[in-house]
Amino acid sequence: MDFIWKRVRKSLIKKRPDNYQEKKEQLDNLKESEKEGNFKIYYADGSIFNLTPSVPYAWQPIGVRIELPSFRSENLNLFGIFDADKDLELYSVKGSMTSEVIISFIDDFCKKKKDEEIALVIDNASVHRSKLFKSKELEWKNKGLTIFYLPTYSPHLNLIEHLWRFMKYEWLDFNIYDCWDNLVKYVENIAKNFGTKYIINFS
Repeated sequence: MDFIWKRVRKSLIKKRPDNYQEKKEQLDNLKESEKEGNFKIYYADGSIFNLTPSVPYAWQPIGVRIELPSFRSENLNLFGIFDADKDLELYSVKGSMTSEVIISFIDDFCKKKKDEEIALVIDNASVHRSKLFKSKELEWKNKGLTIFYLPTYSPHLNLIEHLWRFMKYEWLDFNIYDCWDNLVKYVENIAKNFGTKYIINFS
């Protein structure tokens, strides 16, 4: 048997629940219905940014090693809501990303999209399944926003995961790790210029 030395990949396939295929088909049906103009699908999730570099690879001149500063810092917790047409809302908080915080973000999003019918795709994080969060679902639905829960261990079904990957590995300038203000400005710049300067091609 021949062998090749290559990176081992993590996989969540074996952890997927029994209802994975059913939920995936439901999401596919939502996408087909969206094409008919019945509503818009948005994808939501959170991610953590700080001054510890998360760049495993970078183009570097031969013979020169790029070394990034690394600092212990507070976490900048982001919660993003966006759709495949590149409409993005980014919310941030220095403290913990609690159910109360996320609810306030979705409430704000509802106000901004009050004339739209929306399906909001979200994962099964505990803050999305708390009693407080669940108690808001009917109110949001009456305002035109319906929560669609993904099956567990299925981050690949949430398109916003592409946003976090691009922000952490593709778009960033190395100087964002110099200080906290640079990190905050970077996030603000993404929010302001997403869809023009910063583009994700899903094709």
